[in-house]
Amino acid sequence: MALSRYTDRLTEEYWKRLFRPSRPKHLSWNLDRSALSEVSVVWPAEYMWKPAAKWFDQIAAALSRFVSVERREISQPAGVVLAADFKWGKRSAPIFFDIADSSRVDKIKPTNALLYFKMQHAVEGYKDKNVLPGGYLPNSSDIYSFLGHLRKRKDHCPPLFDVYGRFGTGFATEVRTAALRLLRDQEKFRFEGGARRLRYYRFLSELARASICIDLPGNGPFCFRLVDYFAIGSCVVAVKHEARLHVELEDFEHLAYVSPTVDHIVQTCELLLTKPNLMRDMVAASRDFFERYLHGEQLAAYYLSQILEEMS
Repeated sequence: MALSRYTDRLTEEYWKRLFRPSRPKHLSWNLDRSALSEVSVVWPAEYMWKPAAKWFDQIAAALSRFVSVERREISQPAGVVLAADFKWGKRSAPIFFDIADSSRVDKIKPTNALLYFKMQHAVEGYKDKNVLPGGYLPNSSDIYSFLGHLRKRKDHCPPLFDVYGRFGTGFATEVRTAALRLLRDQEKFRFEGGARRLRYYRFLSELARASICIDLPGNGPFCFRLVDYFAIGSCVVAVKHEARLHVELEDFEHLAYVSPTVDHIVQTCELLLTKPNLMRDMVAASRDFFERYLHGEQLAAYYLSQILEEMS
């Protein structure tokens, strides 16, 4: 077991050294570079919920590509909402980033912020109009270093699995258990997955060799797997999300939706497997969606464009 972990770490380091971290070719949001030169961000030095560093640090790193980000002790809301202070010239405004799994925002008053970016943003919106969709993040920033290798594997190696999905059953237990049971019990295609967890790079390596990847909810409607799938480029079958991103996802373009009861998840996978051209288009569309809208730098550009517009 110790040897396996050591080998895993060596492989991850090799991937990181072999490929440069992925960066988008073009920004999807126009940014006034002269205005950005006057912008600085005070970012909290510590988080109220320590594990949140895994994701809040991704946002801070992406913002630092465009503006100065200084870490300092500043007052924070409780839980998984972060407050940052954005300064533009002599103006200053608090901006909130909410990564909570729930779509509710009533524990924190959005009126305390100029803008409140909510990642599990309710489809119907909120009465406070300063609550905007916050997009969503991959499970780890390591994926940017792995993408060069993973995309080559996806594009040039034949698939090992028809359908792929690994999910712990501690979250969204009912829907995940039902979906895994239906996928395991059928004999129409090769399914690889289950509830056993893998090291991140192993999980990514497997999904890169799958024809179809399954997206199921976790504690909230969105799960980090969706962004991981899109980053590599995947044909995704997903339970209909009860939340929205900052850019709309289109059914049978970026992914294929099934109902929360997952009754037709096997039939949907079976249908897609008979349509290789459609699957190829969905792989390209999901990767393009990531590059345009979900890459960390694209999210940072989106946040800054909204903040500058509001502050001006």
